[in-house]
This record gives sequence, structure tokens and C-alpha cells, in this order.
Amino acid sequence: MYCEHCGKEIDNDSKFCEFCGGQVADLNEKGRSSVKTVSSDATAKTAPAAAKKPLGAWKVILIVLGTIVGLAVALFILLLLIPAEDTPDTKSATTLSESSDTQASIDALASLEQDLDLMRDFIAYHNEENDETIEESLARIVDYRSQFNVKISTLKASTPASTDALRVQNSVIDLYKNGEEMLAEFEDVILYAMDVSSAFDLLDAKVTNASNAPAVDSLLAISDGFTACIEELNIIEPPSFMQYRHHTLLDNLAGFEWIVYDMAYAVDINDPLRLSSCQYFLDYYVRLIDMYAVNLDDDMNNRLEKYDSDIAFLTEWTDDLEYFINTAVGSKTIDLSLLDKQYLMSENDPVVSFTINAPDEIIPANYRSMEYLTFIQLWTDHDSAEVMVTVEIPEYTHQYKEKISVSRAETELAILPPLLTDIAAKLNSSQDAQINITIENLDTGELVSQQSIPITLYSIYDMRWGSPEGYPYYENVLAWVTPEADAVLTLLRYAADSANYISDGYMNNIVGYQGDPNNAFDITTTQTAAIMHAMAETMQVKYINAAFSTTDWGLQRIATPERVLNNASGLCIETAATLASAIQATGMNAMLLILPGHAQVAVELWDGTGEYILVETTALDSFRDLDFGAAIAYFTQDEWQTYIDQESIVAIDCSMAKLLDIHPIN
Repeated sequence: MYCEHCGKEIDNDSKFCEFCGGQVADLNEKGRSSVKTVSSDATAKTAPAAAKKPLGAWKVILIVLGTIVGLAVALFILLLLIPAEDTPDTKSATTLSESSDTQASIDALASLEQDLDLMRDFIAYHNEENDETIEESLARIVDYRSQFNVKISTLKASTPASTDALRVQNSVIDLYKNGEEMLAEFEDVILYAMDVSSAFDLLDAKVTNASNAPAVDSLLAISDGFTACIEELNIIEPPSFMQYRHHTLLDNLAGFEWIVYDMAYAVDINDPLRLSSCQYFLDYYVRLIDMYAVNLDDDMNNRLEKYDSDIAFLTEWTDDLEYFINTAVGSKTIDLSLLDKQYLMSENDPVVSFTINAPDEIIPANYRSMEYLTFIQLWTDHDSAEVMVTVEIPEYTHQYKEKISVSRAETELAILPPLLTDIAAKLNSSQDAQINITIENLDTGELVSQQSIPITLYSIYDMRWGSPEGYPYYENVLAWVTPEADAVLTLLRYAADSANYISDGYMNNIVGYQGDPNNAFDITTTQTAAIMHAMAETMQVKYINAAFSTTDWGLQRIATPERVLNNASGLCIETAATLASAIQATGMNAMLLILPGHAQVAVELWDGTGEYILVETTALDSFRDLDFGAAIAYFTQDEWQTYIDQESIVAIDCSMAKLLDIHPIN
């Protein structure tokens, strides 16, 4: 072992040092090991065991999202700190300096040992078992922060007699600054969680009060609850490391709000197709919330590991400072080479750390509705740093470039660079590409990271109907509804001529829902038949009877309406998307009907009636022959419900594209 006073190696059973005569027994009685490994490489040090249980307030925070039409969605939020990573010091070694007043410096160090008591008290509190409430933990955190700040101010106000003693004092200041910043982050997390919980109380109250109300009133009350909850969440300022999660939660809740409201409307007008669409998208948002909870759980585990590492680092830092100070006081020599340089934190440049998440494939049709191309988290071990982040897929996207200030509190970037305008010509087939990511510390000039992540870019015509886990992705087909495509607008011009022809001059234009609502059936059916007639007769589109499946979760190639009309051929889903595009372009309402192995279109007779005609878009010969009765049918609400049940139909409301931020593929 080593003498605490002079630092020289002595026998393990020695009571007094043979070199300086100092007594070493007291140190062993404290339970502190006299064996010390000194290393300038922080990664080479043996860290204390991570804490088994974090501070009381570091427990799981449960937020109930509310009950919606019998579906309870539980969302667990465990918000933990992101600690700084241990990073080796890159500065040159500190040499022993001669103090002009050695005894004064030694006395200053002796008092610094007592200044560590507060940190030891905090660490002991962290490690103890307790059943504190969130409010009690918050109060304790605020108290420790206050004490840490007082300690920092007191230490800064004193000036030791030597430079070396000042550097040791600065290390103690850095220790408390590090702990204070950690507690400040967690205080923000707790306050955020409490605010979010209060916002959800508004939703829970509405759900509870609506439980015994009639169906429409109950759904409207729940929708109002979502509205109130979202309004409260919108005024909350989340911590920097929760901003992306916060905005994701807001988007998901806004989807719930709209779907529940639309469901109330569908129940009110007895609209089976709208109800079918609402049920699908309700399940869709439940899946998103479930994915959100899973991602949050993963984030929780990562934060917990980093938090334990952070506490272990504070513990090790405190122990090493105590050992160093005791050794210096005992030997009356301040040898800074014995103090690990990572503990002289204020003398070191901030170290920028990061994590990167990116997909391994992209379906271009869904690119603009993706949450991100890359999700980057950045933080420093102390203080702040100016960082430049650059992301692009060369030849396929514009370059994203942003300068940001990164601090110990994690910064999140969800990056989605715009696609280049000529990408369609490059993606007639799938391509292998790379996401190039560069992170540069502008303060030091250090290239923090430069990497290329391989990615597969599929063809612009590729569509995936579901996930490998069995979740349907039917909403993706909305990218193929392209009401502003040039060929679709051309189709509508031809349809005006067809309308005049098939109605014997009764209708000579495509007007959408204009005219006398009492004539809704004639107006809407004539326009729909005219569009299909123009597609079959004027543009000579023919149906291709090829294999088609909506239950195959692999990729399926689907032509856009532009391609269908220009190439004069299409599968059932392709002709259905073409008609839906033209109907949407007129301002009328279309539903894509997804059946196992088939697709059809339903057109609402008039806005808000809940009455529809069924269109078989593959019956192009019937439209060409003016046999409209073989391709268009009117169903009552009861008949629609029977048809939906018997054929296992999922209706996809084309107007949902805007809510889902799904952009037309063209």
C-alpha cells in the first residue's frame, strides 16, 4: 500500500510510514483502501459499482393516455438524465510547481477535504432506499441544487496561496458544477413530467364523465378531452432532450383527437364506410403510441445506464479528490501528476458525444411522411460547444447543414433533408446508397464523427402493405392518390366531354358537389361514370389481370395514376388510385376499399351524407360500352355494413392523407 502522507509505497501491515513517520492506521479504520492506481486515461480506471436504485424521483412516471371507445392506451414515461461520458484528457501532464507559501496551500487543501462532505452526503442519499413521492424528491433536488450553488460560490470567493492549490480547488468546483447540472436536468424532467401528467388529467376527466353518455356525446366529449390535453401540452416547454418525444406525442394525440371526432360524426350520420376508416386509423394511432412507448422504454434504459455511470463518476471523483488531498496534506507536497486530468475538467475542452439512428431502407413514396432520415443526439461532458452537423444522401437529397450549440443537456435532431427534384428519374429501380453524416466541433476544429451508413433506396413505384410483425400499412397507398398530376387533370378534361356524351347534354362539365343536393345521385354518378368512360374510351386504359395481394408484406410495384394513364394499363389498385385521384381533384370524397387481393373505390354521393356508390374500376370494358349498371352500384347503409363484414373490407378515407402528412408521390 501507499502512505497517505508522503505517497511512498510501504508494507501492507505498516502502522507508521518508514519514510515520513506518518500514522496510516486511521485511514484503514475509515474503511478506505490505501491502494491507489493513478492513470491519466479515464477509461483505464476501475469505476465503482453502479447504483442499484436511483434517487426516489428517478422512478417510473406513468401517464395514462385515456380510454377511447374501449381501447385503453397506457403510456409509460421514465425520464432519466443523460450523463456525460468519461473521456480521456488530452492535455499535457501537469508538473509539480513550487508554492510560495506551502503551508498556506496545504491548509487550503485540508479545508477542501471538508468541502467534499456535501457531495458525500448527496451520494449517500442517492444510494439509500426510500419511498419518496415525486414532490418530495423534487424538493430534495431543489435543496441539493441550492446547497451545491452556495458551495460553488463560496469556493470561487476564496483564493488559495498557490496555483496548484487553486487548480485542486477548481476541480472541487467542477465536481459540484457537474452535480448541479445533473440535478438541474432532472429537476426539468420532473417538472415536465408533472406538467404532462396535469395535462392528461384533463383528458382522463373527460373520459370518465363521458363513460355513461350516448355514443355520439361520449365520443365528442373524449375528442374535447384530447383538445384540452393538447392545448396544455402545447404551452409546456420540454427539456432539450425530450423535445422530439414531446412533438411526437403531440402529433399522435392530434391524430387521436381527429379520429375520435370523425368517429362521432360517422356514428351520427350512420356512415359504415367512415366508421371502417376511423377504426383502421384508430388502430393505426394505437400502434404509434405503442411504438412511442417502446422507444421511450429503450430511451429509459439508456438513460438509466448513463445515470448510473454519472453517479459512479461523481463517486469516483469525490473519492479520488479525497485521497489526493489527504496525500498532499500528509506529505506537505502538492503533486498534481497524481490527480487524474479528467478531474481538472475546467482545464479541458468539452468533449462532444453522440448517438445516431437511421433506417436501413427507404420507400421513396413514403419519404416525406417519415419522421426522420437520421435521428442524432448530442451532448458534452461539461460546458457547451458549437457543433456543425451535416447530413445527406449524395445524388438523392439536398444537404442538411446546421450549426447548433450543444451542452450537457442532450440535444436531439430529427433530420429529413428534402429530396432532389430529379429523383424520380434515378429511382425507376432500387439503388444502394449511403447516408453521409459529419459532426464537427467548431470550437476545437475536431472532427467528432464522419461516417457513411449504407441504405437501400427502393423504386418510386414500390409499396409495402405491411410490417414483418403483421401490422398493415394500408395508409401508404394514399401516396398514390395524386389529384394534381398532369395526366389526372387531362383525364378530367376528357371526362367533361364524356359527361356531355353519356348524359345527352344534361351535364357538360365536371363540377364536383355543385348543383341541387336533391339530385345528388344523378350528379355524382354521372361524373363518376364520365371519368371512368374517359379513362376507358378516350385514354384507352385497359385492366391487367395480374396477381395482387394486400396480405403480402413484401414490396409490391404499383404504377402511379400518371403512369397508368400514359401507358394505358393498370392493376386493380392502380385503376382504383387513378379514379380516387380524379374524384379528389373535383373536390368530391373518395374511399379506397382494400379487400384481400382486390381494391375498389367508393364515392360519397354528397358531402356529409354518408351515402356512397361502389365503383368497380377494373370493369373498363363495361364503362367503354356504357354498361354502367355492371360497374357502379348504390348501397344503403345496411348493405354497406353487410358488404364490409362479408368481404373483410378496410376503407381508407383519401382525405386522411393531409392529417397523416402523406404527400402525393408525384
